[in-house]
Amino acid sequence: MGIEIKLDTAALSSLIDSDPEFKIKVQTAVIANIASKYIRSVEPDVVSAINQVAQDCRKAAVRPFAEYTDKYPYTLKLSDSTREHIKSLVATEVKREYETIVHEMIEAQFANKMKILQKSVDMEVELSMKRYTNEVVGQMIKDRVNKAMEAMKG
Repeated sequence: MGIEIKLDTAALSSLIDSDPEFKIKVQTAVIANIASKYIRSVEPDVVSAINQVAQDCRKAAVRPFAEYTDKYPYTLKLSDSTREHIKSLVATEVKREYETIVHEMIEAQFANKMKILQKSVDMEVELSMKRYTNEVVGQMIKDRVNKAMEAMKG
């Protein structure tokens, strides 16, 4: 013979309110036993119907993107539209990455060519300045020498 305890909401509230330390503890095993007892008592057709609804929901969620194959459970084959969409996304990313790399290479080559050109211009300016200086100084020396020669002659 088992013990039966019946508590309505008011009685349970009164019991908890009268003793703040009061706790109702139910072991996990007890809950599991009760749950399994009630689940086992459900008609097998209802459980089967619930499983079928869950499976249909899974398929409906996947259908726009892929379909299940018959080879293995939960193995998907991508739909053609999904496959094409993925290819398009990948192609766009590859193109973007390629353009970035090419752009960086062009910038690096341009910077390198500009350095070389700047060195060349600097060398040419320096050489021109030396030539001009040599010409001016040479002419000045020539003029002074000529002046000194004329002064000595005359």
